[in-house]
Amino acid sequence: MTTVGKILAFLNLAFSIIVGAFVIMVYMARTHWADEYKKLSQRYEIARANSQAYEVEVKKAEANGEARLAEARQQLKQALADLDSQATVNKDVTAKLEAEVKKGQEQEAVSKGLAAEVQKRQADTEQLRKLVKDETDRNNSLVKDNNELRDQAVSAKLQFQSVKDQNDRLEAQMRDQAKDMVRLRQGGGSTTGTTARNGKNPPAENVEGLIKNTDPTGLVTLTIGSDQGLARGNTLEVFRLNNANPTLSKYLGTIRVLEVTPHQAVAQPVGRPTAPIQKGDYAASRILGS
Repeated sequence: MTTVGKILAFLNLAFSIIVGAFVIMVYMARTHWADEYKKLSQRYEIARANSQAYEVEVKKAEANGEARLAEARQQLKQALADLDSQATVNKDVTAKLEAEVKKGQEQEAVSKGLAAEVQKRQADTEQLRKLVKDETDRNNSLVKDNNELRDQAVSAKLQFQSVKDQNDRLEAQMRDQAKDMVRLRQGGGSTTGTTARNGKNPPAENVEGLIKNTDPTGLVTLTIGSDQGLARGNTLEVFRLNNANPTLSKYLGTIRVLEVTPHQAVAQPVGRPTAPIQKGDYAASRILGS
């Protein structure tokens, strides 16, 4: 074989190889394209099925949406009606509220006026209470002064009466003594003594009291009177008690009642007391324990 023939044979072989390669490539390409086409067809079928399902779901959703939209429109319509009704009610309530507020303001104004009047009345009441208290205190003071003056008047009256009685007794004694002196001069015998005047005359009932006051003239005021059974001319025994030390208690003497009121009396000592009679000493119809 010649060189040209070898070259041609080699070229033919090379060309055959290239053609074979192209044939193989075409085959492989067509085979791959068929597989891909088959897969794509399956995907298309699946997508179409999904699309149909989606379309059904969309139609169903649209139907549901229409129903819900209709329901929502109905609810909105009802809500608008309710809103209008509520607006009317709110308007009525607002009108009533404004009326109540106005009424409350009027009542508040009246209450403020009443409060001011009450405060004024309270101030007047406090002033009246103060005036009444001052007047009561003044009346109490006047009553106290009146009682003191009355006691002083009674005491003065009793003292005056006792002094008058004492003067009357002294005058009677002087008259008796004058008569006795006349009898003695005429030789008419013994004198008519007045010892009965100095005798004791205790009350019929057991009477006990205290020395209320003493007087420089010797007169004493007692805390007992005719309500306790004491009478004019009665005699009482006077003594001083010492509760801490009974042995220091002492008998002072006898007093005779000169003047009596329901609750007190005036008396004078009979003879000379063993010690000056003091306020707080006891006076009784008999000596305690006798």
